[in-house]
Amino acid sequence: MSNTQLLCSLVTALTANSAPPASIDQVVSDFDGVTFHISTPETKSKILVSIHVKCFAELVQYGAQSVLEREYGPYIVAPESGYDFSVQVDLENLPEDQGTHASIKDRSKDRV
Repeated sequence: MSNTQLLCSLVTALTANSAPPASIDQVVSDFDGVTFHISTPETKSKILVSIHVKCFAELVQYGAQSVLEREYGPYIVAPESGYDFSVQVDLENLPEDQGTHASIKDRSKDRV
């Protein structure tokens, strides 16, 4: 799936090395009824991305939870209320390894 608004928010936040973090609170719905919430509820440096999919329970039955855990493992947090799955990225504690940093951006681009 692709959602330009969400992707732009994520990539901007992850690549704005010289700019101070900004508050984010955006809800974006995709054409197929998937709802994304990208926000900074705790601090400006911790970006929370939550997703609601109407058929999430069915997807879990077919292994979606395992895939999400494999792809986003250390970033997974308890789902935000009203959403099925959430990840959080702390901009102040990104991996030092630039390959891992690029991987986070690539995951957001490929999955969004």
